Amino acid sequence: MTDSEIFIFNQDVIFQKGFISEEYRFLILEDVLKFIANENMRKYHKIKIISHYKLRQKIIAYLLLEKQKHNSDRFTIPYNREELAKFLCVNRSALSHELSNMQKEGLIKYNKNKFEILSMNI
Repeated sequence: MTDSEIFIFNQDVIFQKGFISEEYRFLILEDVLKFIANENMRKYHKIKIISHYKLRQKIIAYLLLEKQKHNSDRFTIPYNREELAKFLCVNRSALSHELSNMQKEGLIKYNKNKFEILSMNI
């Protein structure tokens, strides 16, 4: 999505002292560790969400995670309907139907990928 630069180098450069300065070596190791930790948390949250049996429970788990991440009842998710359905491992039309039901019940309000949690009973 954005311009990037990719550097390919032998792992010995990172894991063995003497190839590059300790300052750069430490920064690279720190970034690699952050990346791995973030990936592990992302996978943990996905497993936690999709492990729910019912569709509504999956949706609620996802929306509550997004609420927590944005620290707000109003937030924009990074997925369209098809992408959200794939993320939740559900059928897109079933997802749309359940979201519509939740909106009719006054639990949430949404427009495309913008959501608002209206009820704490979600």
